[in-house]
Amino acid sequence: MAEASFEETYGVASSGNRTISTDNSILWNAGLSPVPSYNFMLRVEGIIDLPCKAVRAFSKQVEFELIQEGGLNDYVHMRRKPISNPFYFEVERYIGVDYIDPLPLGAELLLPVLLMVSRNAGDFGAAARVYTFTGCTVTKKEYGQMDADRSGLFVETTTIAYRELLCVDSPLSEKISVDPIDQNPKRSQMQAKAESAAKDARKEAEAANDKAKQEENERLAAREAQRQKDEQAREALLDEIEENQNASTQPNEER
Repeated sequence: MAEASFEETYGVASSGNRTISTDNSILWNAGLSPVPSYNFMLRVEGIIDLPCKAVRAFSKQVEFELIQEGGLNDYVHMRRKPISNPFYFEVERYIGVDYIDPLPLGAELLLPVLLMVSRNAGDFGAAARVYTFTGCTVTKKEYGQMDADRSGLFVETTTIAYRELLCVDSPLSEKISVDPIDQNPKRSQMQAKAESAAKDARKEAEAANDKAKQEENERLAAREAQRQKDEQAREALLDEIEENQNASTQPNEER
């Protein structure tokens, strides 16, 4: 009886064909191709790509209120609470790589900030994962320590508050390399799947950008309407004050 191949046993491709999945109807992720943590890029306002030293760990959590069950019941109920604080992430960047700071202190970014993680250096067209931060505001700037006793590069840390975090994965983003030892005819199909998944991920990111831009435009329109309303109320108040002053001075002139 012939031994089963690696692909037949585990449902994934062999080491000669290093891909995450085969043409199975169910996607198998056996952890053979983890995404590296050093190929990443930060995109601000949709057009500015920032070289970063590091992006510190960030999180998204939901707050719950714990309600103890009465009597002798040994469990509690969990009820979701409204978010009471914004979420933050920190970006470390080298000083001197930009003429104009794209993340000034206090800036309210109109478009979402994109953090793209790729399997290959410099190739973010088919990013393996894209983090989309919406409602971003730069809240803090921290400048690195300067020490004349040792050499180093000057670093600044930018703290950004955000409202929502959207994570989009592209599990078929791995590049298909040509292996002369194992020529697999399925590679062209896998490459097409990878390109299609990357295209879908970009469409989702663009949809999130359009939604955030629309919300920002609505917020600006509401702010402008409120400003005009306040201006009209102020003018009406000034007219009333002027009429009262004229009415009070008229009897004195008649005397």
